[in-house]
Amino acid sequence: MKRKLVAGLALSAVSFGLVSFTPVHADVAGAANLDIVVRDFPVTHPDFENFSEEFISTGDNNYCANHGATGGTCGELIFNTSVSKGAIGYDAAWYTTYAPFHATCGNGRSKAGDWIGQDGRPHLPNTMLPSYLQLTTTADTLKYGECNNKTARGYTQRGYEKYVDGMVSGTKCNGNVWANAVYYTPGMVQPFLKFAPAAAGAEIDMLDGVEILKAKDACDNFFFEHWYSDNNEFAKRSNTVLTLPPANVAGSSKNIYAMDYNYGNGGYFPLDIVDTNSQTRLDMATKANGGCTTDQCDQYGPQTLSIFCPPYDYQYASTQADMMNSKTAGLCATWLMAGGPRSPIAALTAANSDAVLGPRHLRNYGFTMMGYAKFKYNSKNQVNAAGLPDPEIFEFTGDDDMWIFVDGVLVVDLGGTHLAAPGRVDISVLAANGHGCHADPVLAASGYMDPPLMNQTAAGQNCFLNPDGSWADNTWHHLHFFYADRQSDGSNMYMRTSLAEIAPTKYGQPTVTGAEVTVTDGVATTSLILNTELSDETLAMMVAGGQSGTIPALVVVRCTNYSIEAATCLAHDTLGMFVESANFTKDKGADGVIYDLQGKLKDKAGNEYSLQAGDEIAFNYPNNDPLSEANNYWTTMMYNGTFAMFGTPLFVSSKAGKTVETYPPEWASAKLLVNPTTVIEMKDTSLVRPEFDNKELTDKAGGDDLPKNSTAELLITPLPPGFIDGGDQNGWLEDHWTEITAAPVGADGHANGGVSSPGATVVSDKGGAASGRCYADANGTESCSSISFRTSQPFQVNVRVFDHLGHFISQYTEGVTDPALFKAMVSAQTVPNATSNTCTDGTDYANVTGVGEMMVTIKMYPVSQQGRKIGTGPYIYQVSIIKEHYVYCAYMGGGGFQYVDAPYQRASFTTTRGYRRTTK
Repeated sequence: MKRKLVAGLALSAVSFGLVSFTPVHADVAGAANLDIVVRDFPVTHPDFENFSEEFISTGDNNYCANHGATGGTCGELIFNTSVSKGAIGYDAAWYTTYAPFHATCGNGRSKAGDWIGQDGRPHLPNTMLPSYLQLTTTADTLKYGECNNKTARGYTQRGYEKYVDGMVSGTKCNGNVWANAVYYTPGMVQPFLKFAPAAAGAEIDMLDGVEILKAKDACDNFFFEHWYSDNNEFAKRSNTVLTLPPANVAGSSKNIYAMDYNYGNGGYFPLDIVDTNSQTRLDMATKANGGCTTDQCDQYGPQTLSIFCPPYDYQYASTQADMMNSKTAGLCATWLMAGGPRSPIAALTAANSDAVLGPRHLRNYGFTMMGYAKFKYNSKNQVNAAGLPDPEIFEFTGDDDMWIFVDGVLVVDLGGTHLAAPGRVDISVLAANGHGCHADPVLAASGYMDPPLMNQTAAGQNCFLNPDGSWADNTWHHLHFFYADRQSDGSNMYMRTSLAEIAPTKYGQPTVTGAEVTVTDGVATTSLILNTELSDETLAMMVAGGQSGTIPALVVVRCTNYSIEAATCLAHDTLGMFVESANFTKDKGADGVIYDLQGKLKDKAGNEYSLQAGDEIAFNYPNNDPLSEANNYWTTMMYNGTFAMFGTPLFVSSKAGKTVETYPPEWASAKLLVNPTTVIEMKDTSLVRPEFDNKELTDKAGGDDLPKNSTAELLITPLPPGFIDGGDQNGWLEDHWTEITAAPVGADGHANGGVSSPGATVVSDKGGAASGRCYADANGTESCSSISFRTSQPFQVNVRVFDHLGHFISQYTEGVTDPALFKAMVSAQTVPNATSNTCTDGTDYANVTGVGEMMVTIKMYPVSQQGRKIGTGPYIYQVSIIKEHYVYCAYMGGGGFQYVDAPYQRASFTTTRGYRRTTK
């Protein structure tokens, strides 16, 4: 639930590659945050730094043929330079064995692949996409190059010559110095992701359990299986968060989030810490400086320069300048002399030779990145305030490979080493087509039949569909992107999205995504669902601070005055949760982890409360700044807690090293689950019972078997408010057992069935509220045997009776399974001091007045299935009870109600009781 009362602190800007070098330890509040896995590769890897366009190029005006390339291509000069000058990595294998891989990269020189139009669509249909996404361009060729206009800082910028607004995003030039056609290499990857099967009871791991598969050899993907895997000798992995800050557009009804790293602002380098103003590289992104704050934080360090420097006498080397208009020819020459782009130490050697240009251009290229976001779909988010189409989108513009999948099915294919190329995901199109949930005819014709997540059909899952096969509202979907930066020069990365609801990241700050309070036989356990595991140090300090009563590790906001008319909460109270024990219980994969907590929930005066349904909960954090919007009693207490005496207040931290430094924009809402053990009791042990009149039953049977609901009756007694208000529920039941379970006393010892407790109902084959057959004599001994249990849910009972030899005697089956009828029965006794007829979350359950629980007593007639009286002897009773899943408002004492979600339950009971027949 979105909280406006407690806003997050303003955080420093993102530190990866650009903007600021202030460390960021958390998801940025008010931004779109995605989990990313960055894998760094050495420059010696065969799939990186191949200069594939130069390999196939002849140079302008046959430059390379005129400079010694007998075959006419510049690739020959690269090979010759490698042989004659010792440049590393461009040997005979590069020139011959891998030649087909270089030549198949889509670009303006090779004319391989396909070109993209100014509307962002390809020239030819991409057969690796579902049929509804195989759109082709109706516009001229999209061109990218150096702009005439400069950035606000006066830097050189690159962008598109022309494009169709609303279809392509990124820098649009006001005229170009030069511009080349944008090509890409389609079909490099298969259209379906592969997911590892989930463990029993767990969710699919969307980060470590996913694999992108190669479809064909093309554009230097010889070792593609290395790119997004840890199972090789090359990849070094870092886990972190990609943040898209707010970039709202005037007049838009949506929140827009975007990041734009391009040639004019230094480019995108997630493994480097870079000073925005000078573009000086300060350090590698590490756990110490906040650039990477996870357990997995490994890289090779900078091995490349951010200039275009192919290893031969490049035609335009002498005239090239960087974004600040500094000539780079000297730096390039030094780099080549030191070993070139595939030497692990040559770039550092060249950088050390120039105190200005070296730090400006020393970078860690040659990385891949997998990103993941779980987002919720709602049809209302696909239109604007006027009801006109305005779909949620996810856009990308960048150089080198990018593939985007939604629910495991490819939606954007921008393979290859290329100029900055655009891709766009329209969520409304995917939703209308039930994307990921049906076999597509075009893909099926190529052997790609069933999408990998099409069996995720439970409520809320991606393939929980509307009757017409489209996505249902409030379903969660999975977006994966796979990016690779494989060629030095610029590193463009533009992302823009209007996704309205993205789940918290696994690698971001610890966030409570769900809270469940399970009550089992009066004992409450709070289960928190978190996006990530907490560190051992945090757990230890959180518990120590909770036991000492000095550290409220969580904050709870409770509605104390809900207005049904206004459909909003008019007043809140803020409580602190002091955790006294915390145990990790379950890993749900990308859906997070579960901790079971016990502790105390207190107000400022120290009064204790129980966590209630509808309470909103989030991790607390130290904040003693009176000018901060988020500063409150509990953040100040956290600041001054036990561990502040050692110089540092407690920050809740994940195992990955991320710390809670702000309240989240969305707070988790607590859910109450009542899971009582169904206790079936047969307290009446009477052997001799008063006479039972069975004539109606034998007449009804007529020599045949009675219906299964005619061998007993149900006495249903709604429990009064005193059952809750007294506190000791078991004691109350003992004191009131007879009045809530016993049949009425018959007149003059004669059978006179009916009901004795206020609001009680008899359910029998006779019908009516006072038409039972069972009764008690003047001494209170009943004519029927009693089996009792308590329930707050619609139910069904089954009782089978056998004699001591195992011979079948009778069977009884009955229940109250209609929720409306059950509610009427359970509400028969009112709560006179009820403060409202609604739960604290505002859920109205139609004039709730009852406690929400009843005592059910099964009155077994002493007859056989044919209605005849049973004989003297011991009898075996086998009892089975099913309680249906039921959601209701339950009375919790003090005049208040709580929302309760009671799960399906099944219970059984077997016992032996004697019976002495005293009449014929």
